[in-house]
Amino acid sequence: MALHGDLSLHLFMFYITIFSYLRVTVAQLNNYIVHMDLSAMPKAFSTQHNWYEATLSSAASHPSSKLIYTYSHVMNGFSARLSPSELRALKNSPGYVSSFPDNPVKLHTTHSPQFLHLNPLLGA
Repeated sequence: MALHGDLSLHLFMFYITIFSYLRVTVAQLNNYIVHMDLSAMPKAFSTQHNWYEATLSSAASHPSSKLIYTYSHVMNGFSARLSPSELRALKNSPGYVSSFPDNPVKLHTTHSPQFLHLNPLLGA
């Protein structure tokens, strides 16, 4: 019976330790928009997306870091979830131009159908 109690206590402590580590680690991750110089892309990559994934994986030390979106029209770059140390490593990557936090924005109106004078009877 004592063995079962010791095992339960050890498992409980293990889960608490892992949970607290993950909580702190995930709290440090932020979304960033990263502007890249497309002329610096090596010829070995067939697409920008592949280059961005390779660049991100070389700078990423955290398994939760990931590519969110690739920009290719107005600017060349990507958005990704990064830790501060990963962002510092990314700044030393070839082709890096700039980065800034991707801050959530609030809608300016909560009454869009009324604002746009849409008729709900006509399917709008």
